[in-house]
Amino acid sequence: MKKTIALILALLTALGMLTGCGQTNGGGAEAETAAGDSSDSPAAETVTIRVNTDGFGSGQVEFAYEGEELTFDEEYPMQSLYVNAERGQRLVIAALADEGSKLLKWTKDGADYSTEEQITVTAEADAEYLAVFGAAGITLTEVDLETVGTIGELFGRPCYASSFDEENCVYVFEQNGMVYRAIAKPTGETADAVFELDPLDEHYEAKKSELISPLKIDRIENLSESIPEPETLEQWIGKTGEELFNSGWSCNGYDLGAMQFYMWYGPYAYTVKFEGQVERFEGFNAEEDIKPMIVQYVSYEGLGDLTNLDVPLN
Repeated sequence: MKKTIALILALLTALGMLTGCGQTNGGGAEAETAAGDSSDSPAAETVTIRVNTDGFGSGQVEFAYEGEELTFDEEYPMQSLYVNAERGQRLVIAALADEGSKLLKWTKDGADYSTEEQITVTAEADAEYLAVFGAAGITLTEVDLETVGTIGELFGRPCYASSFDEENCVYVFEQNGMVYRAIAKPTGETADAVFELDPLDEHYEAKKSELISPLKIDRIENLSESIPEPETLEQWIGKTGEELFNSGWSCNGYDLGAMQFYMWYGPYAYTVKFEGQVERFEGFNAEEDIKPMIVQYVSYEGLGDLTNLDVPLN
């Protein structure tokens, strides 16, 4: 059986996958929210400041109100947190990279914000700050996709997803508003070394980055430009559910009342409506029960299984 390591991060805005709303840490502590000092005056208006991590490197984040001491928790390092702060309140947010990694930049709501390890922000409106970590020695610059040669040269780009197995190393990234995926072919030696790593090691990501960084890129695909046109999707109308499954479609959810199914095909997500109604709701099994049903329409919804190479792009 093929061994597979897949890591999908929570930045892809089309899916809302890979973005945390609560605090997480290595010790599994409960999520925490923080607010300003209470008083007898009416409750002040609050906004939510979210802080998350991203990238192929690793590290932790922390915050303090301006004027208070900021310290990192060595026992329970945080990769995600949120703060309910009074509007206008000033916060200090900091990032600390793990050994073998470095902070490449901060983004605010998806836009580049700062390259400093510690930033002071004002809670004016709900916002998300993302600490992007990369392998030590990597510099965040725009990459010439015509000449880029190795996976490591892409580190620092906003990473939407990545996967690794004996056959392919896939790295999905964004540049200039477009989503791309780079595919490299790992050597047997590299694959063995990656699979020998301990995923629970706090330096796992940095060690993995070091191993796959030299892999030569086989090809880069532009996922944004390859989104199928509506007329292309018409080829599936009239097909059976079984034909979809046999072609590589997968079902991720459904609304049985409307007979709408939320499906992935290659790297994209779709809504598929079938004719008729199901005979049973209890114990419903999508892959079995909709096999004989006929597709009524298919609509594109966004990006889905980004590292799926089983279905070729249009």
